Amino acid sequence: MKLYNPILLSFLTIVLSNFPTALYNPAYSQKSASDTILSNGLRIGFDLGRIANFYMKNQKNFSLEGSADIGYQRWLGVAELGYANIKSSKDQVYDYNSNGIYGRVGVERNLLKGGDDVVFWGLRYGISQMNYSYGYYNVIDTIWGGTSGSIPKTSATQHWGELVGGIKGLVWKNFYLGFTLRFRFKISGSYNADLGPIIVPGYGAADKSTAFGANYYISYRIPFKKPATFPKKKKVKKDKKAAPVLPAAPPKK
Repeated sequence: MKLYNPILLSFLTIVLSNFPTALYNPAYSQKSASDTILSNGLRIGFDLGRIANFYMKNQKNFSLEGSADIGYQRWLGVAELGYANIKSSKDQVYDYNSNGIYGRVGVERNLLKGGDDVVFWGLRYGISQMNYSYGYYNVIDTIWGGTSGSIPKTSATQHWGELVGGIKGLVWKNFYLGFTLRFRFKISGSYNADLGPIIVPGYGAADKSTAFGANYYISYRIPFKKPATFPKKKKVKKDKKAAPVLPAAPPKK
């Protein structure tokens, strides 16, 4: 188990502890007295898990990822960009190096009505452009015989889709903590060598048609304007016409 897992568990505890207040806040009620329109704003964030990897001892891999989203009402347009440098080796089997960039674009739908916190689901389209090389490789095959060699720097491209879900919780003055869970499925891939890449930046194992992943973000929102609420129009009750007042009968003599 990686050493930064306890840090990420603590991070999730902090995020989730903030949500009971939001969920029981009248502002989030579907029966609210007003129709709330979420303020437009730009949210910029970084993946904490990638940053934690940078400080781990004996860590051969290096990666960074940033994200940005812009909201209108309960919809969010999202863009994510990352870089990865990957080194992997197995004694007498292979020595592998790669680096590349990747990006994702998509949309998210906020399941909460009103307020600043976000519980969402959404879709992504991802693409990775990378270079990789094998210092050496040995393919062992007891039936057809093995092969060995090396592959100089070559390029590869992969496309994939994602189904995502997660939360973005406001913790302090436009600062957010949150996570995104991802189910990835490969669309297509190409490379110009006899042996393909081992790991695709932003996706995962190159030989898998599907993959799961998660990101843990800290982000800051730049609001364009304050949330605006538009009270529902109250129906004006028409006064019923008063009944005519009849003159009093004259007193009997």
